[in-house]
Amino acid sequence: MYSNELGLAEIQKGQRAEAIGNFGVAEKAYRGAIEASPDSVKALVLLSRILSHQRRHEEVVGLMRKAISIKSDAPANWYVKLGVSLAATGQLTEAIGAYDRAIELDPEKSAWSAAVAELRRQKIGGAQDFVQTSAVFYNDLYAASEKYMRGGDETVYLPMWQRITELIGQQEVAEVLDLGCGPGQFAEFFLACLPGIRYRGVDISQVAIDQARRRVPPAEFICADIFASDWLIELDEVKAGVVCTEVLEHIERDQDLLKLLPAGAPIYCSVPSFHAFGHLRTFFSPQQVMERYEAYVSNMVVEAFPLPSKQQLFLFHGILR
Repeated sequence: MYSNELGLAEIQKGQRAEAIGNFGVAEKAYRGAIEASPDSVKALVLLSRILSHQRRHEEVVGLMRKAISIKSDAPANWYVKLGVSLAATGQLTEAIGAYDRAIELDPEKSAWSAAVAELRRQKIGGAQDFVQTSAVFYNDLYAASEKYMRGGDETVYLPMWQRITELIGQQEVAEVLDLGCGPGQFAEFFLACLPGIRYRGVDISQVAIDQARRRVPPAEFICADIFASDWLIELDEVKAGVVCTEVLEHIERDQDLLKLLPAGAPIYCSVPSFHAFGHLRTFFSPQQVMERYEAYVSNMVVEAFPLPSKQQLFLFHGILR
């Protein structure tokens, strides 16, 4: 009984620390809970969440496998957590198996089916490690996922979008280039607030671009690789602003993208504090965001936006160097 009570107390301590972003204390507390109660699946899963955000995926694999072995009716999302970390460590066959089990338990999750299809493509292509997700993956995702069919005012990103729109309005930007625009949800929200600004969206997914064109007919949408420079030729370096939300974590050449964009343009980017399928990097603090991107953005400011999941989005903005 004592060990169980101690384990519960450590879990509660870890959750309090995690809630305020003190991940070191949270990790230590969850490890203490596991030491006190080695079969505590709650402590195992909570610790795996902390380590996943830090991309310590080999440890996550061990923790999630143990949790699943203890809990015979483990939920589908546990297999997804396992699958994400297996993919991140290059164990593609095992990752596919974990996702397949998740889909057996909850066949309605279209994003999981898209992930499995992408893992199979990468395996067939001879990938030894998980690499940047393909345009085909995003086509599958946008075609099937209900959340991308919702209006722009129904998203968890709304507070951040409101802040971006406020900043653009204050800076008297005449034109916006939205990199990784997706199915046009931000465009719909943004142009409802600032209809006088020219908007252009670029995305690698043709399905997303088709959806965006139907959603926001007055806007201009281009299906292109963001590293192709053709659509940058006419960009006004002084009056145009660049929006790039939830994109940089998905691409290998994130810093190269910022170098490609025209100096002097205002920029508004966001990156997550959490790891998910397709994420190549995550950030745990504004300081980490500054360290990676400040060399490319002058007068850089980082703002945190909490999500219902208790994770965060980090919005950074400034002027491209």
